[in-house]
Amino acid sequence: RLAAVDPADTRVAQGLMRALAAAGDAPGALRHAEIVDRIRQQELELPPDPAVQALAERIRRGDGVGPAPAAERTGAPQPAAAGASADAALAPRTAPAEGAQPGPASARRAAGRLAWLVSAGALAAVALLFAWQRTSRSAEPAGVRRIAVLPFENQGDSADAYFADGITDELRGKLAAVPGLEVVASPSSKEYRGTTKALPQIARELGVSYLLIGNIRWQKAPGGASRVRVSPELVRIAPGAAPTTRWQQPFDAALTDVFQVQADIAAQVVGALDVMLADSARRELRLQPTENLAAYDQFLKGEAAAQGMKADQASLRRAIAYYERAVELDSTFADAWSQLSRARTSLYSNGVPDRDLGEQARVAAERARSLNPRSPLAYLALGDFFGSVNPFDNERAMAEYEQGLRLAPDNVELLGAAVSTETSLGRWDAALPRLARASSLDPRSASAARRQATVKLFLRNYAAADSAADRAAALAPTAPQMVSIKVLVALARGDLGRARAEIRAASRRIDPAILLPFFAYYQDLYWVLEDDQQRQVLAAPPGAFDDDRGGWALVRAELYQLRGDRHRMLVYADSARLALDEQVRAAPEDGQRHALYGVALAYLGRKADAAREARRGVELMPISRDGYFGPYVQLQQVRIHILLGEPEAALDRLEPLLRVPFYLSPAWLRIDPTFDPLRTHPRFQGLVANGVR
Repeated sequence: RLAAVDPADTRVAQGLMRALAAAGDAPGALRHAEIVDRIRQQELELPPDPAVQALAERIRRGDGVGPAPAAERTGAPQPAAAGASADAALAPRTAPAEGAQPGPASARRAAGRLAWLVSAGALAAVALLFAWQRTSRSAEPAGVRRIAVLPFENQGDSADAYFADGITDELRGKLAAVPGLEVVASPSSKEYRGTTKALPQIARELGVSYLLIGNIRWQKAPGGASRVRVSPELVRIAPGAAPTTRWQQPFDAALTDVFQVQADIAAQVVGALDVMLADSARRELRLQPTENLAAYDQFLKGEAAAQGMKADQASLRRAIAYYERAVELDSTFADAWSQLSRARTSLYSNGVPDRDLGEQARVAAERARSLNPRSPLAYLALGDFFGSVNPFDNERAMAEYEQGLRLAPDNVELLGAAVSTETSLGRWDAALPRLARASSLDPRSASAARRQATVKLFLRNYAAADSAADRAAALAPTAPQMVSIKVLVALARGDLGRARAEIRAASRRIDPAILLPFFAYYQDLYWVLEDDQQRQVLAAPPGAFDDDRGGWALVRAELYQLRGDRHRMLVYADSARLALDEQVRAAPEDGQRHALYGVALAYLGRKADAAREARRGVELMPISRDGYFGPYVQLQQVRIHILLGEPEAALDRLEPLLRVPFYLSPAWLRIDPTFDPLRTHPRFQGLVANGVR
């Protein structure tokens, strides 16, 4: 509250920074230091406070902040510190990770409520301060221009909307590569397509001082003499003042000059923002992705279909077809090769693994890098391949992402992929600064919010996970993935009633034929569904599971076992066995497939075979190798031992899962019927009672 009342008070600022750091929110503490410095420089025309900077540096290094010094507590002046310086692939049965993609507080409701209240109070104070910050001054760092490129309005045929989006994305990408500019990422900017919100409100929501808006018309003429008309406008948004046009200029050119138009617009915007443009940066602006307009047109159609590689399988297949036509028309089109690789990788990891598809993804990524070794997109494609196609190699994936980030430090897709891979490598603390940076560049992205929620969930910081999950659901209310994180947090807290309420509420805005199979399939949450919802899942065809007959049959076996229908359970467990056996043969290095095959065998009572598949799954994907998917595979091993009537072996593998980052928690164990056979075992009772992690 004090920080909100007087944001320039450096004593209070240090107190809030210490509190945030002590609460485990070091990025929040560093962000507050930046806010105070900007307020002093831009509002009060004062230099940065040395004590605030020194404290920020200690927090950044991970040093203990210790108690507040007496001067800070009493308000006495403090001497300047000497030398103070002024910073998820979907797995078949694991919930969609934006790469990571990403447990317990106390099970007692009172303790959980207290934790929420304490967190809510801190968040409220920070929210007040940020509200003051956004309405009173520019959000951009000193010396940096922060800008958002809003979707240009398509004034031509509605079928050409993809073209307008593509031109906008190209402009955004060119500007993002200019030193001295901080450009809001595409997902956050695209939210404002067709918006009726006023420009100052958009600028406040995105934390920018400049908006680039405009419209595009593709004028197609007989004989191919097409033209493109682009009318961009750079708008300055200042606190307490009406928006002003900083620069505006219409462009009318032959379609063959579309790349020149993009470069000219970007250069004019940079000049209007008073950003110095080095010769190397000027050359970068004028680089053309291809000289073949037909190939470029197919590429843009692929981009529209792929939806940032988060589309459904059918849309990904359409995107692949477009990208393939693009590289057929221009075999040197590096960006098209990169995106073709990423679409193939995404299709591979979101469905039944196809070895040929994985190999095609590798070939396309390597082709992209050979054509343009300085393209960040090529390293993104390579990292996606190594992190998602069997056999996974997270270390290699991380190396590729790091190389891409050296070329494009603020590329949100690379930052998000690096966060997911860091968590897979068990480097959860290292992921947090990148997560904070990605969220700053992509403040309205549901995927970024969900990634934050997933990391906090796995770290068992439920208040923070809940807050981020609320934001993700608000930004993408019709996406099942955003609902799932809310449900997982509720289950980790042991609140089955709340989890079911979240699903019921989501069913009113998301087609149950899509939502309910999703919950039955991912994270094995079939048991959370209520009776009528379970019946709807049992009536769903394999198409509701993307024609994965192994997953479809295994869900039916699980539900029938839960409902006490042993005969049908055995029938569908055998169907799952047949389908999963085929899948394992096709992808022998897929640890999750082996583990799920073992579950089907365990339902059938085939003890030796089930145990073999469980061991093989954990060997291929141990927690030490993959901190995100590894715990899920080991959880399947626990399920197998429970089904086989081996409680000691099950508990031997369950106990470590409560000590590593994961969504499982003692409170979860209390409500999940999977663990009913262990309830009377003293070791299990100790886990639940003592909250062992």
